[in-house]
Amino acid sequence: MGSVSFDVVPVISHRPAPGSVYRSPQLYSKLRPDMDSDNSSADAISTIWKHAYKGGGWRPCTNKSSGGLPDTNGYIYVEANGGLNQQRTSICNAVSVAGYLNATLVIPNFHFHSIWRDPSKFRDIYDEDYFISTLENDVRVVNKIPAYIMERFDQNMSNVYNFRIKAWSPIQYYRDAVLPRLLEEK
Repeated sequence: MGSVSFDVVPVISHRPAPGSVYRSPQLYSKLRPDMDSDNSSADAISTIWKHAYKGGGWRPCTNKSSGGLPDTNGYIYVEANGGLNQQRTSICNAVSVAGYLNATLVIPNFHFHSIWRDPSKFRDIYDEDYFISTLENDVRVVNKIPAYIMERFDQNMSNVYNFRIKAWSPIQYYRDAVLPRLLEEK
């Protein structure tokens, strides 16, 4: 059998673990020339931060209207399907669309799907009261469609107009196709 000599100690150099060194300044300095040379207005929102408010920082509006939300343009009822992440995305999209159209959002219904086999309702996963109160200054949210509207449809949701909105529809579609129909059904 052979022997191993320990006269020479190997040198092991330790590199920092990935992500353990804050490298944003180096990355920023590398990308800055490209950002400066790009004079397109496609990303206009980034120019907001180039000209800070006179006082040295941004502050909330002190002249905000306290009149509450304007009258609703109608009701949006969403059936979210798929797994939890798809349902969450549907809820976020519904809140955005309701805010854009100044519509009242009805608490979303989770569609039971034979693949997921999850009978959970919105209130089983989310705190409805917190959801409603968090959005109260931005989007009107109700637990159910008002009775006077359901009476017009013989208490049958299948009689309510159903939008078949394609994925990735532009915002103009909601303004030009959905809003007029909402106002019509209001």
